[in-house]
Amino acid sequence: SILLLVGFGFMDNMIMIAAGEYIERSIGATLALSTMAAAGLGNLLSDIVGVATSNKIEAYAERAGFKSPVLTAAQEATRGPRMAKVMGAIIGISVGCVLGMFPLMFFDADEVAHEKEREEEKLALARAAKAG
Repeated sequence: SILLLVGFGFMDNMIMIAAGEYIERSIGATLALSTMAAAGLGNLLSDIVGVATSNKIEAYAERAGFKSPVLTAAQEATRGPRMAKVMGAIIGISVGCVLGMFPLMFFDADEVAHEKEREEEKLALARAAKAG
């Protein structure tokens, strides 16, 4: 159902953003991870959580009264229901992903850039001290 996809998109983006930010700020500089590597690891975590929680989200949606319509095989084979399913999925995941971006309101991108610069300066000074 569309609500399942809203829930999945919300959880996926929310966890990916929060985990990616945490990874970048905590171990990113230490392990010399790029922002994209931290985002990729955040995405991995969010995908794992998504797989683990998809049944729960679906159960909540059904308890709330959102159920998929029962169609005959002939009805499912027609273009209308297939298009409705695809469009519902596109809309649901899109709405969920946009709503799941709310953690971005709590992060200061300039602060992260300055932290990276400070870490890079520390590493450069440590290398220079070791070399000289």
